[in-house]
Amino acid sequence: MKMERKLYAGGLPAVVAAAVFLLAACGGTGGEGPAATLATGAGGDEPVVTTGGEEIPAEAPLPGSQEEPVLPGSGSGSASITIGGETWQFDNVLCAFGEQEIGQEGAEFVLSAIEDGLQLYATIDSYGHSVSLDDIEDFENPSVSLESDWSMSEFIELSGRQVRATAVFLDYNTDDLAGVEGTLVAACP
Repeated sequence: MKMERKLYAGGLPAVVAAAVFLLAACGGTGGEGPAATLATGAGGDEPVVTTGGEEIPAEAPLPGSQEEPVLPGSGSGSASITIGGETWQFDNVLCAFGEQEIGQEGAEFVLSAIEDGLQLYATIDSYGHSVSLDDIEDFENPSVSLESDWSMSEFIELSGRQVRATAVFLDYNTDDLAGVEGTLVAACP
C-alpha cells in the first residue's frame, strides 16, 4: 500500500504549480502587458518571440540590453538532486525570483526542470520551502514520487542564482514514513 501524498494548505500538486509557473513566465492572463508567444519566423526555421504583434528573433538581444533574452521554455542552467544515494541530473532549468516574476503573492523563488519524464520542482512561497521530484509521465504508477518533509523550515538557500537545499524527503511510493536525506544543488540561468 502506497503512502498517499498530502497537499499543503491551499496547495497544488507540483505539476499543476509548474504549469502555473510556466503560464506566469509566458505573461499569463494578468492583464499587465501583452502576452509573449514563442513561434517560428516567416522562414519557418528561426524561433521568434511575438509580443504585442511585434516579432523579435529569439537570438536577438533585448532592446537596450547587452544580453540575449531568456525566453519562457528556453531555460539553461543545471540541477542535481541526490536522495538516498540516487542522483538525478537536469540540464534545462527554469527559475523565477520574486512575486512579480512568479505571479503569486508571497512567492520568493521557483525552480522547475523536466527531463526523462521526471520533474524537479522547488519553491519558496508563503507556505514555506518545498522540493519535489516526480514521475510526470505515469501518474497512475509513478517510478519516482519524492517530496521534502513539510515540517522542515527554511532549508532552501539562495546565493545569487545558485541554489542549495538539504532536506528529509518522503517517498510516496512506499509506506516508510521515516524519510531519507537528500541534497539539491542548482545553477539558475
